[in-house]
Amino acid sequence: MTVVDPAAGETAVGRVLRNSGWLIGAYALAFGFTFIQNVVLARSLDPAGFGVLAVVISLVTFVQLLLGSRVWEAVTKFVVEFLERGDPHRATATVKLCLLVDAAGAVLGTMLLLILAEPAARVFAAPSAAGPIRLYSLSILVAIPVATTQALLRLADRFRWLAAQTAAENLARLALVVVALVVAGPDLLAITGAFLAAASVAAASLWFLGSRVVRPLGLTPWKSAKLSLLREDWRRILGFLLYSNLSGTARLVTGRVDVLIVGWLTDPASVGTYRLARTVADPLAAVATPVSHAVFPELSKLVHRGDVDSVRALTRRIRATGAAVVLPVCLLTTLLAGVAIPWIFGESFSEAVPLTRIMVWQLVWIPFVWVPGLLLSLGRARLLATMTAIDAISYLLLLLALVPAFGAAGAAWATLLRFVGWTAMAAWIAPRVEADLEARVR
Repeated sequence: MTVVDPAAGETAVGRVLRNSGWLIGAYALAFGFTFIQNVVLARSLDPAGFGVLAVVISLVTFVQLLLGSRVWEAVTKFVVEFLERGDPHRATATVKLCLLVDAAGAVLGTMLLLILAEPAARVFAAPSAAGPIRLYSLSILVAIPVATTQALLRLADRFRWLAAQTAAENLARLALVVVALVVAGPDLLAITGAFLAAASVAAASLWFLGSRVVRPLGLTPWKSAKLSLLREDWRRILGFLLYSNLSGTARLVTGRVDVLIVGWLTDPASVGTYRLARTVADPLAAVATPVSHAVFPELSKLVHRGDVDSVRALTRRIRATGAAVVLPVCLLTTLLAGVAIPWIFGESFSEAVPLTRIMVWQLVWIPFVWVPGLLLSLGRARLLATMTAIDAISYLLLLLALVPAFGAAGAAWATLLRFVGWTAMAAWIAPRVEADLEARVR
């Protein structure tokens, strides 16, 4: 069976390739701007200063993710479901609910950081980090509409808009960081202010773009979409948000706690070296993010239509393409890191070379990037939460075991082993989930 959306006259595989292509292009530009930004920061700050900045950004992001609810996943699943059922009022009420949930978490997160900035700075970085932590905590409030509006843009097939916005956001942050360095020098408070200003511009642009797709999606005015319309769906939606939040909490362990643990158990210079290695290795893995964002809405639509053959065709294509990309990228990065990192970032960051060579192999998970989207499309948020919890707990134990013994190198090995473990779980779960979908349709 061909993976076709009758309304668009285009195969789902074709849409995923087109939409992920736009986002991959944008991420490539964003990676270029971010790479230049990190080169400028690394050459303006020593490894210790670069490490303190990394802790500030990681700590705020950690709290943001800890108290977030992964509302974009709920928007994608339930707005698609209600629109497919011809119920735009409930779809709009879902959007309203998700914005309110994100707002509540953002207010709580900002308050915690404002109160705990000084002790957190002493534990994870240096006392001088307290001011930047307080300032950057405001970015959590600024980001309230971001997740929901991004999800709406993906549902409306406005990937070109998202691509332009992503590239522009990273260019704006680069420009603001350069201005801050020129005006104030290597001052962490000024640099953090540049990050906050860039986040504010990004949130405003996404809110504007999101408002432009309300009518094309068929959503209704907010006054006609009272939250009481979701009375019959409260338990289902809140349960989904709960398990998505548990998954998100687990993912934040795998995404941010490593920098905090390295800061806690070593010193700012080691944090700076480790963070620089992640700066090189992570964007390569981040290429998978636009693919997952393009795949999830397509899988959600196909699952609701019961199109098993189309789901299989799409997931097989992603597996094959991902596997073909991973090996050459990993080999090339491993070979070039020894020359490129000291030349680009400076000899003081030479210790990041072996860390980069280890962490670049985290790309082994990319062929299974579609697994979380399929689980959520099937309403298997609990299974995904269990999977990510196992992933997070094992990663945390690896970090606590390896960092005290081997420092930043231990964190690099823990990161690689975490991705190997996740890939093994995804490879085991994938065929069973596809069989579950086929059984439901029958």
